[in-house]
Amino acid sequence: MTNIYSKNKFQLLFENSPIGMSLVDQETGHFLEVNQSLLDSTGYTREELLALSFLDLTPQEYETQEQQKNKDLNNYGKFGPYEKEYIKKDGSHFYIQISGFSLIDENGKKVVWNLIEDIHQKKQYEIIYKDNKELLEYISIENNLQNILDKIVNLAEIRNPSVKCSILLLDKSGKHLINGSAPSLPDFYNEAVNGIAIGDKVGSCGSAAFNKKRVFVDNIDIHENWQPFLELTNKANLHACWSEPIISSSNEVLGTFAIYNEEVKHPNEFELKLIETYANTISKAIEKHNYTEIIFDNQNKLEQLFNNSQSGLLYIDENRLLIKANQRFADILGYETTEEMIGFSMEAFHLNHERFIEFGKNNFATLITKHKNFNIEYELKKQDGSVIWCEMAGKALDSNIPADLSKGVLWTINDISLRKKYELEFKEKQILLKSILTTIPDMIWMKNIQGVYLACNSEFESFFGADEVDIIGKTDYDFVDKELADFFRLHDKKALDSDKVLVNEEWVTYNSNNKNVLLDTSKTAIRNSKNEPIGVLGIGHDVTKRHEKEVELQEANKLAQSLTSSQQVLLSLFDKGDSVLFKWNNDENWSVSYVSESVGRLLGYRQDEFKKNNILYSSCIYQDDLKQVIEEVTQASQSGEQFIKHEPYRVVTKNKEIKWVLDYTAIQKDDEGNITHYIGYISDISKMQEAFVKVESKAYVDELTGIDNRNKFDELLDKELKRLKRYNRPLSIAIIDIDKFKNFNDTFGHLIGDEVLITMAQTVKNNVRETDEFARWGGEEFIIMFIDTPVDLARTIAESLKDKIEENRHPTAGKITASFGITEYKSGDTHNTLFKRCDDALYKAKENGRNRVEVFSD
Repeated sequence: MTNIYSKNKFQLLFENSPIGMSLVDQETGHFLEVNQSLLDSTGYTREELLALSFLDLTPQEYETQEQQKNKDLNNYGKFGPYEKEYIKKDGSHFYIQISGFSLIDENGKKVVWNLIEDIHQKKQYEIIYKDNKELLEYISIENNLQNILDKIVNLAEIRNPSVKCSILLLDKSGKHLINGSAPSLPDFYNEAVNGIAIGDKVGSCGSAAFNKKRVFVDNIDIHENWQPFLELTNKANLHACWSEPIISSSNEVLGTFAIYNEEVKHPNEFELKLIETYANTISKAIEKHNYTEIIFDNQNKLEQLFNNSQSGLLYIDENRLLIKANQRFADILGYETTEEMIGFSMEAFHLNHERFIEFGKNNFATLITKHKNFNIEYELKKQDGSVIWCEMAGKALDSNIPADLSKGVLWTINDISLRKKYELEFKEKQILLKSILTTIPDMIWMKNIQGVYLACNSEFESFFGADEVDIIGKTDYDFVDKELADFFRLHDKKALDSDKVLVNEEWVTYNSNNKNVLLDTSKTAIRNSKNEPIGVLGIGHDVTKRHEKEVELQEANKLAQSLTSSQQVLLSLFDKGDSVLFKWNNDENWSVSYVSESVGRLLGYRQDEFKKNNILYSSCIYQDDLKQVIEEVTQASQSGEQFIKHEPYRVVTKNKEIKWVLDYTAIQKDDEGNITHYIGYISDISKMQEAFVKVESKAYVDELTGIDNRNKFDELLDKELKRLKRYNRPLSIAIIDIDKFKNFNDTFGHLIGDEVLITMAQTVKNNVRETDEFARWGGEEFIIMFIDTPVDLARTIAESLKDKIEENRHPTAGKITASFGITEYKSGDTHNTLFKRCDDALYKAKENGRNRVEVFSD
């Protein structure tokens, strides 16, 4: 009774096993018994398969493997597991993994129990993964798009020899498809398809591109999309076409990838995955090509700008050796070509070695520490040894402070020798005029064309409240407020451009005694022998008593009229332009007191809606960006700044559309210094921001997991470390490592390994706080920056994340665990010191058994 029961249990196990099983005569190889799983995989009936030998199912190329199997059975009583192919009833091949062992049946005959696992789908996915990896590597090194498209088509046809593949690209109009690559299709077919208009029911490719979704036609001969093209498809012997749209990272159609069959056919699961994967790979190739063209075009434009500049431009390295220069620089210094200058030390252009050393000491420290352009006037030596005066401006190309000069320095040079000559001549004339200046009771002064004072009399000294020696070499901006200095400068320029004496009246205040007078000012250009202006002579006569009241009223009226007119012109410009002028009150909600008509183009509101409906400017700012904008305004207001340049932020239109804007805001105060209003100049930069996001996405987003990558994390950490130098706030860092990740790849393959990484990333991303920065650090390592978070709280969060990771099992790989290493920022920390402590803590977590959180302790 027990034997019968055991036999029944064995029979149930054999028949219902999801893995194929068979009993085979070890001597003859004939099947003695097979289960349903093996019948399903091969397509045979039980009677058909029992009439065959396992050799009838084995391709000839596995003969050597079969010989080794027989040796293993005879020597060890078992074999495998091996990977090989079986032949189905329909003649097609499929991959299996087979193992078995020898036993003696009840009749004393040697039989082999085979365990046969169908791994065909797994092998197909491995092929797709391998192809995708190979193509992505090729795309990264090949710059010719045609070569890339040809390689993709050729590889697709190798994987499925019975098909013909085609890539069609959408033209610039977005309305027609043009040939990309289709080497196996007849020339007459490619010529006919080239330039075809896309449409709802235009074949498979035209419809796929138009509707932005795959169109699979199993039978061209009867499908409505193909009826106008049957003569062409019959001539080419094409009877099925499966087309997948090629979609960009911005969800735009780039073209189509199609597979043609010479027989009526529906795609199997492998072919579906192949089409989808290859279309995605083609998208990456096209986008890389497009971005490369943009980069090359920008490089060419910069090169043209460099070579055609009217100023001398040169690029030197940290050792002050000339790396590159334009022809204008060669012309200034008397060289025929730039090539003969390349590699020169800049010492060759200095008057002597001592001047070369002194120039470096005096100027390169500014380049390193201040990171801004600076201008100097300096004497350089030409090729023939003669000396010329040059105006020089330098800028370090490294944006960091202190700057790394190994990245080079760009210099701009202009020849100002002629100007220097005229200035010398002008100084000589000063001596002749000095006696005249000292005897005239009116205010008299002289300036050069840059507005620098060259001479003045005693009355003018009283006006500025300074001696002549302290006035010469300076400008109006050193003595009076900017508004008055701008006024003086404007009239100086008018005098320089005129052949007549210009007269105007201007109110000024004597610095020596605070006396306020109205001057009748006459200004005329001083010219050299060539009638070129080299300076301005000014005479100011005090007419205060004679005209004080009358002129005061007239000037007030003129200023009022001028101001009103200027305001109307300015506001009309805003009303007609694309930018928007906002004026909002310094109250709790930023209520709007004025907005230009152009707000309709930006936000969709009419000008009168803001006051009529009491729309607040703060309500127009995208909620996630409002905190940033408020912080920028608050910081500028508290620090006494007059102007705010906001970081780009988002606004919400009347129709709930989100746009990116650039906002320059001026702060308006009353006479007591209290802030009353903010005046914002706001421009729509949505298109620019979209382009930036595309480029940034490729640079800052991990392609596999979709989270931030190491580059993004490093950039954010840089900003945070700079912020911590000003504000004493806590910051913690955690490095996460998936425990025994290599086992996932070795056991289940890299596709499952990739899924484990994705699962891990999504689990953490869905459970960290919005204020935390989470990124892939590399391989199976991830990193979190806990902003404004002490290490004890960071540890609590990490413990919760560790539990979430363990709870979220992968359907194939099973349980996933991770180890955490945490440290807290200390004053003076850098990237390296933070990461070193995190690594030490992570090592401790691994050493103590994994699946745990460790905090670095001194």
